[in-house]
Amino acid sequence: RKEARVIRVPPALMQSMQGLVSFFEPGVNIAERLAFAEVTGGGVSLNAPMEESYEAFGLDPAETTSLEGYLEEYFSSILKRLREMEADLDKDAKKKLPF
Repeated sequence: RKEARVIRVPPALMQSMQGLVSFFEPGVNIAERLAFAEVTGGGVSLNAPMEESYEAFGLDPAETTSLEGYLEEYFSSILKRLREMEADLDKDAKKKLPF
């Protein structure tokens, strides 16, 4: 398992970049993602006890997937699909060979 490389960027720079890219239509999606950085990078801890939430919604904590587990499953399925697509591309490329 590799450690993620994290780059700290001042909030003012993020806001100015958000304003700049939102000016252009193709950059609206990027601007929305930069706006999300305000939530995740605000310096406020996003950890909270979940027992109250489980009780309020009638959920069993044992049946709940952790975020880490969910992301691991999600990205492994994406990687599997990409490998399948690459294999399909290899087959198509071989069909185009003149011999």
